Amino acid sequence: MKINMNLEKYDIEALDEIYKTSDSLYNKSEELEILGVAMKSKLGIAEEEFSTNNYKRVQEATDNYLHKMKLMREELIELSKSCRELAEKIANIWQ
Repeated sequence: MKINMNLEKYDIEALDEIYKTSDSLYNKSEELEILGVAMKSKLGIAEEEFSTNNYKRVQEATDNYLHKMKLMREELIELSKSCRELAEKIANIWQ
């Protein structure tokens, strides 16, 4: 996901806010991916506590979550990069 690079669309007061937001998006996406991997690894430990059907459902749901988190992370990385590009464009204009 990329942002609109048309400067007339934004009311920009501080470039550092764009950088902070960009970094925050990237860090959050990384955290969500790590949490998904941790959930997946803990499933094996809990397997004995589930009946076969319920375990399969939880496993499928976790796999689905990891897939969606991967897609979201890719989108957030692209958005973060796009925010940085916008900030750099603005910084060059302000110089």
